[in-house]
Amino acid sequence: MMAGALEISTLWPMEWAKVTQQLNKDPKFSVMGEARRLGFGIYNGLPAMLVGVPLQGAVRFSSLDAVKAMLTEPGKSPGAVTNLCAGLLAGTLEAMLVVAPVETVKTRLVDSNKSLLRGMVDFVRAEGLSGIYRGLVPTICKSASNQAIRFGVFGEYKRRMWGARPRDQMPPSIALGGGMTAGVIGSIITMPFDVIKTKMQGLEAQRYSGTLDCIAKVVRNEGLIALYKGLGARLGRAVPGQGIIFASYEYFSLHITRGLHWAVAGGATPRGLM
Repeated sequence: MMAGALEISTLWPMEWAKVTQQLNKDPKFSVMGEARRLGFGIYNGLPAMLVGVPLQGAVRFSSLDAVKAMLTEPGKSPGAVTNLCAGLLAGTLEAMLVVAPVETVKTRLVDSNKSLLRGMVDFVRAEGLSGIYRGLVPTICKSASNQAIRFGVFGEYKRRMWGARPRDQMPPSIALGGGMTAGVIGSIITMPFDVIKTKMQGLEAQRYSGTLDCIAKVVRNEGLIALYKGLGARLGRAVPGQGIIFASYEYFSLHITRGLHWAVAGGATPRGLM
């Protein structure tokens, strides 16, 4: 949760820019011009993400660690297939439990430029609570494939760069580099899912009868290139953001686990992680 909160609060302007680009159809639209016009209004969607992203991180990493523990023999490091499967399940769970409703609220707030309270009241009045699950299918596709790729890439990167050496001796720079590498690859491959998800969660969501209908209309009206709209802004968040998340997760989990071992041992100095 701490890793997620740190990442989104630091890099929110990039997320706002990505969503704004994806929702706008005007080829002359300028993100910088819109940002100057709105000022601090670009932060209207951040409160929803400050609630959702930490919860998303908690679901993601706890389910990831649980699956890896079940699929890996004691004393051995998880392999590439294990990391891939763990990421796939973690992404699916986070999409269903957290990402879909939070991303829908965030997208509506960015699209309408309303505050969290005003936007939520208007949203629920118009569509009911079930409306927060708009775009669920592309959200699951994006999150599941994204986390499978990211954790698969990160696990392989860490294995190659750090090997079997003790995890508690790994410098944050290793996790930072691995997270940034995973962020680039995951963002590029899953970008079309991200665009379709945003389209189906915006104020014009009623135009689309489903995921396939949304894909067809976007390609027909805006061209194939539209499926990669906002990629630069997404990379601007995902590359440093995934580096921050993976590095801070490794750091926080290491020291929290050390503290728990220290407490269980009755205050004895811990000799490392088990």
